Amino acid sequence: MLKWYSPESGVICWHKNSGDTVSQKEPILTMFSRQGEKVFQSPYDGILLLKNPIHAPHQYQELAKFLVP
Repeated sequence: MLKWYSPESGVICWHKNSGDTVSQKEPILTMFSRQGEKVFQSPYDGILLLKNPIHAPHQYQELAKFLVP
């Protein structure tokens, strides 16, 4: 299991649900901040096990956990 941390703070909108299979570099969330809108891609191939339910995470806060092969 691998963890993924927020590189910055902002409001997030998930494009995937917990339990979904994701591919590396597949868009999985959009973060809205004062600097604008930024789409983040999955850092891993695997299953998105758990995603942070907080819609406005702080920088370096855990965003998700992945089950990777």
